Amino acid sequence: MTPVLGTKLRPPRLRGRLVQRARLTERLDGASDVAPRLILVSAPAGFGKTTLLAQWLAAETPQRKVSWLTLDPGDADPGLFLTHLVAAIQTAEPEVGGEALGLLAAGGTAQVEGVLVSLVNDLETRAGPTVVALDDYHLVDDEGVHEAVRFLLDHLPPQVTLAVATRADPPLPLSRLRARGELIEVRAGDLRFTAEGVQVEVRTSKTDRDSRGRTAALPYGAHSVTCPVRTAQAWLAALADFDRNSGPLFVRIDRHGGLGRTPTGRGSSDGRLTGQAVALIVARTATAAGLDPKAAWSGHSLRRGFATETYRTGADPLRIARAGGWKDGSATLLGYIDDVDRWQANPLAGVGL
Repeated sequence: MTPVLGTKLRPPRLRGRLVQRARLTERLDGASDVAPRLILVSAPAGFGKTTLLAQWLAAETPQRKVSWLTLDPGDADPGLFLTHLVAAIQTAEPEVGGEALGLLAAGGTAQVEGVLVSLVNDLETRAGPTVVALDDYHLVDDEGVHEAVRFLLDHLPPQVTLAVATRADPPLPLSRLRARGELIEVRAGDLRFTAEGVQVEVRTSKTDRDSRGRTAALPYGAHSVTCPVRTAQAWLAALADFDRNSGPLFVRIDRHGGLGRTPTGRGSSDGRLTGQAVALIVARTATAAGLDPKAAWSGHSLRRGFATETYRTGADPLRIARAGGWKDGSATLLGYIDDVDRWQANPLAGVGL
């Protein structure tokens, strides 16, 4: 029997100063008393997938046991993967998997289904509430392993949940599990949200001619209807309903409710909204709000509004520039500020004329 590296079977040690993401850990707990069949944490590198999963599993939950397996490219072999999986499960449920390990030791690819059946039977009769966590699932590129995980998802007993952290959606029956209410998902958009608001990665903009990109922080607004953070959360949830969990944030919706379609062949192939479409949406929204329809409303005008309104509240011009993507000393931004000062800092205001 191949020895198992012990460090693969332990979740990472949590540092004391980590931000606690209570909203996300509560989501992983689920809204019902029935445990989900699959928990999926899917996001690119650097979003804290492993940390979130470890924080959730470290919470003291009565009777719940935890099995952890950190995957690597060497696990792209069904036999080795199952050996490590059983070893992980035995750290929480020592009575589970003895027969399965014996079958694996006997060798032969024909034993894989027998190993899975034996493992599921043991979990059914001997395991209590258990979460089996598979970290770095994206590193495993083997159809035999994916087929084994699909078998487990189809046959796991109700008290056992599989939790997967990955950089890309795995080839698992996500749509079916989602439709049955057996899937809990946390994605990149969710991991960007903090207790204060949301962090948005702006890859390029009109003021970023070198396309270096930047991170913009948007705090929660005072009004639930206009709050940009709540709006973003609702939009991401709507995109997920269409199985769109990556790609452009703003996409077209046709008259039939189709998302991102290009029936005329015009526009970008990924369904991204064009600049002209955004301008049209802004203009129509301004008209619907009762603003002058003859005025030249545009996204650029809204950006100017950000500068003037934040300056009126007393915000420092340097911070306004950095938050809005203007260069320090931008003549355009100074012009916007001068528009405010023309009245707000007018020396005649206190003369009493």
